[in-house]
Parts: sequence; C-alpha cells; structure tokens
Amino acid sequence: MPSTANRQEIQDIRQEAPADGAFTRMLKRFLLKQATISSVERLGAQYVRIRLQGDALKHQTWTPGDKIQVSLGRGFENRTYTPVSWDSAQGCAEFIVYLHGGTATCAFFDSVQPGAPLSFMGPRGSLEVNRLQQPQLFGDETCLGLAAALVQAQPHAGAALIFEVDDIAQTSQVLQALGLRDAMVVGRLSGDVHLAQVSEAILRAALPDTDFILAGRAAAIQAIKRRLNGAGVSNRSIKAKAYWAAGKRGLD
Repeated sequence: MPSTANRQEIQDIRQEAPADGAFTRMLKRFLLKQATISSVERLGAQYVRIRLQGDALKHQTWTPGDKIQVSLGRGFENRTYTPVSWDSAQGCAEFIVYLHGGTATCAFFDSVQPGAPLSFMGPRGSLEVNRLQQPQLFGDETCLGLAAALVQAQPHAGAALIFEVDDIAQTSQVLQALGLRDAMVVGRLSGDVHLAQVSEAILRAALPDTDFILAGRAAAIQAIKRRLNGAGVSNRSIKAKAYWAAGKRGLD
C-alpha cells in the first residue's frame, strides 16, 4: 500500500486534475474504446493485475507483445501496457500495472474497483514476441506483462528472463505469481554498475540463434545493447523498446 506521504500526493493529484470539457469528452468517445474492469488483484505492494471484460475487446487482432494505451480518466493522460493475454472470442484481457511513487498512475489504479469503466486504445504493434528463436528478455518492473506474454506465446521456447529492479523480494514474489519462476532478478545499483553482471549473464546464456529483447529503461537498454554489439551480436538479433527514461514520459 502507498505510504502516508504517497497517499497525500495521490490526493493532491486527484484534486488538481482538471475536469474534461465538452469537446474533450466528445473526442474521447470517438477515439477510445470502452471496457469494464472485471477484477483488480494486488500481486505485491506495487503491482496490480487488471482484468478487463467487454464487447470492445472482441474480434480484435492481438499478437503477444502488442500494446494498449489506457486512459487515466481526465484529459488525454494515458499509460501504455503490454497485455499478458487477450481472448477476443470471450472479450477479455489482462495486464500488469507497476505503481511507482505518488504518480497519476497510482492515483488511478490505487482506488479503481471491479465494475469500473476503463477507456483504452489498441491493441497496436509494439514488440512481436511469438516468433523469436531461443528468446532472451532483459527488462525491469515495467516489463513483467511483456515477459508473461512472451512465455505464454512460446511456452516451450525456454525463454531466459533477466530483470533489473529496486525491490528484489517483491518483484520475485510477483514473478512467482505469474509463473515466471526461473527469472533472474538483479538489484539496480547506483551508476548502473549492476549492468556488467546483467550483460555477462545474457551472453553466457546466449545461443547462436538467440533473439534478444531489451525493454524498459532507456539508459539500461543502451548499455546492454552496446555490450551485445561489442560481443559480436548483430542488431538483426536485437529487438529494443524503451518504455521510460529518467525525466521523460510517454516513450511508448
């Protein structure tokens, strides 16, 4: 649960968010699809699994690794998520939310309840993961949904998963809950000195036909990619997608 300070920040965000005008409401009705939150499951203090249900989820073409953009309610402030699964016949989908600090994301998902409406765009292409050879994924707290989608898409591919995180114990608990028990979790250190260990682990596990997926924090992706290139890995074998960077928002 959020700390007392974070709860106050969340309340401040709610109070400061401007109400939508008539034009904004009309535009959102035109651009956004509507679903209902069917369940909200806390997987850890900072992780929530959201399940959606609705006709707008039916008859959609979804490929594991695709993204959706979820509206946080007011204005056009959206957050991007990789669905873990999508059943277009039944009209249901699920994704994982990482709650970090007293942000607008926390303000929205900390209080949302089953039965609440949710507006979204997508699915749209982001990282296609269902045809990779001997896949290896490097990511962080924002990539657990992507990892779960990868393993579900290729359950027998033996995907190697490595994450840099702030809280090893909590993230490991969530990975267990998602069935990702063999993932390697490395604590994030000042100056990114942990990335040398990560790079070595990735290269040790690599096979001649390995496809690499680098996602999450932009600076970490760049560092790992440089190390892979330096070891002779071709860019053709690397799929990279930055989800966030310090001081920036909305990278994907």
